[in-house]
Amino acid sequence: FEDRERCRAAKIPDAVDFHTKPQIAQMMLEQAWREGVPMQWVVADSLYGNSPQLRNAIHQAGRSYVLGIGSHHQIQRADGLVMALSSLIESQGAESWDRLCFQLSEKGAVWYEWRAWWIRLPNDEVGEQWLLVQRHPDHPDDYCCYVSNAPLETSLIELAGVALTRHSIEQLLEEAKGETGLADYQVRHWQGWYRHITLSL
Repeated sequence: FEDRERCRAAKIPDAVDFHTKPQIAQMMLEQAWREGVPMQWVVADSLYGNSPQLRNAIHQAGRSYVLGIGSHHQIQRADGLVMALSSLIESQGAESWDRLCFQLSEKGAVWYEWRAWWIRLPNDEVGEQWLLVQRHPDHPDDYCCYVSNAPLETSLIELAGVALTRHSIEQLLEEAKGETGLADYQVRHWQGWYRHITLSL
């Protein structure tokens, strides 16, 4: 988008600016809220959850989120200690995790270990919020991290259940893309791409 000549050659209007995926997500959410789309929870992976601007926008809108977040972040515990998120997870013993099952496979119940802490993120305007961690019971180094601005009284089961809805949503979106041809296009100019995407949606 910095090379406006190439953009014009592709017939991209000058009014169209570059936006990151979290910025696009925020604009789409704000439009949905303006139009009254019923929505209490927002879930997404760490590409979106790593954005403090997106987290704050959802929080300011009065919605709750469970968003993936990278383990490289620094967190502040309830006792004031600041440490790396990965260090906090690695310091926990096996007895401090809860095993929960939300899925059945051909081999039976699928169990994961879960743990939640009440923390702060130094670069965040939300304030105190939940840090939620899911890890494989046989491979403790295989874990996923989430943050949530849900109220303090929210149960671990509810937080974990909301976090896992992202996978079913992603699966439905992938199926929809195939059925509507959303990802199947060959275009040379912006107008053709825009028309195809609009029709597919």
